[in-house]
Amino acid sequence: MAVRLEFGSGLEGLPGYYHIDIIKCDGVDKKLDVSKELPFKDNSVDEILARHLIEHIDYWKYPGVFEEWYRIMKPEGKLSLVTPDFEWMAKSYVKSRGKDTILWYNTGRNFNLNFMIFGGHGDKGDDRSAFRHKGLFGFEYLKMLLEMAKFRNVARIEKSEQPYNIFCEAIK
Repeated sequence: MAVRLEFGSGLEGLPGYYHIDIIKCDGVDKKLDVSKELPFKDNSVDEILARHLIEHIDYWKYPGVFEEWYRIMKPEGKLSLVTPDFEWMAKSYVKSRGKDTILWYNTGRNFNLNFMIFGGHGDKGDDRSAFRHKGLFGFEYLKMLLEMAKFRNVARIEKSEQPYNIFCEAIK
């Protein structure tokens, strides 16, 4: 049976995965900080999915985090990541002439760049304040980090309905 892990699943874990999050809540199978050494054997995991997680990890930890994820994955294992696209945000900011609130892509609604960059998690100093965004990614930076950790075939998956996010896949 394939071992499929979803890191940072929170309340919205996808079916077919073992759900891991730093907070124990409904739907989470194991409470675990995935930025640290993981309790999985080398070459034991077929797939890791991390949707809107890596930006919540301290940026200086990225090389070690990706090396650890690589360690636990089986050869030919797949890593799938989704994270906000800082390059898109920066271009949107320049295009808006420095306005913090810009038109949300193809929706006719506004959105706040500060929310997108820093996150809207625990902004009032509650116990979720640790979940603010702690790192920013453009695809080339993310690709470099993954390749440094020995991942290969790092690719951006285009999703025209969400140009403000990076969808990325890599293979061990």
